[in-house]
Amino acid sequence: MRTRVSWLLLFTVSLAATAGAKDKSKAALPEIVLRAETAFVVIDPDAGEPLDHPTANATARDNVEKALMQWGRLRLVPVRRMTPSRCT
Repeated sequence: MRTRVSWLLLFTVSLAATAGAKDKSKAALPEIVLRAETAFVVIDPDAGEPLDHPTANATARDNVEKALMQWGRLRLVPVRRMTPSRCT
């Protein structure tokens, strides 16, 4: 749970840093990210499972997947189909 909160805080700070950038001519994300059509959700293997809520990681992953499907911008790829040679 702490790892998830840390990642969320890092993501929020990075968004705030790019939002206040003065050079608006530069893209905030690389072109390959902006043109992405597929995505997959991965839980950090070092995150561990909280003792008070052992299914927290799976619940968080499910919530993120549902939100991405509702957004409709990206097609989700099941993690089990990804191989190390395809993850670059």
